Amino acid sequence: MKISHFLWLLALTNTNSFAQSIPTAHEAKVYRSLQTALAEKDKVYKLNLSSQNYTVVPETVGDFINLKELDLSDNQLTSLPESIKNLQKLEKPDLSYNKFAQVPKPLESLNSLLILYLGNNRIDSLSEGLFKLKNLKLLHISKCEVSLLPENITGSKLKELYLPGNQLKRLPTTLGNLDDLEWLTVSGNQLTTLPESLGKLTGLKGIDLSSSGVTEAEKEKVRQLLPNCEVR
Repeated sequence: MKISHFLWLLALTNTNSFAQSIPTAHEAKVYRSLQTALAEKDKVYKLNLSSQNYTVVPETVGDFINLKELDLSDNQLTSLPESIKNLQKLEKPDLSYNKFAQVPKPLESLNSLLILYLGNNRIDSLSEGLFKLKNLKLLHISKCEVSLLPENITGSKLKELYLPGNQLKRLPTTLGNLDDLEWLTVSGNQLTTLPESLGKLTGLKGIDLSSSGVTEAEKEKVRQLLPNCEVR
């Protein structure tokens, strides 16, 4: 019995030591060189390749199977490699300030995503697949050329949706299916009316309609539908 108890304690100690050796996302080292990161693939949780004039992301970026945060902002990118699909632990990619004309398709395979930044690109529409990412909580696509949202938005758990400075002329009725939505920003667009289905978003805490083309009368309707929501 004593030997069994000792072995159990030893196993527990080793397990705890292993768990403690894995850094949290907050503690993890930020790698800023792809070459350096490739030499320590399994230790890479944060990779920052921003402002490095990349026009193409190397396929080797898919080798970082433990990666949680990837910053590719402020480059010259128009697409992502298929190897991005290997990053099944990725939670927070920043793809803002590039030249994407559409949301990169490989992202739709990453159900681990929590936060996605795609602002300041040339994106003109959003796919249904983007709204099917079951863990995505924040989507930020500002100052692009988005004129259309998908007509069939279902199953999304988004809490924050930021679409300021685009070219939206209408919002789809199915926007009302975003049951968990708390913050919606569509300022600086070309809207004139809003769908009645916004009244279903009872958890909405704030909606920014400033400089969007929406009249004060329309804003007042939203206030009547959602009395606990701050309307700008």
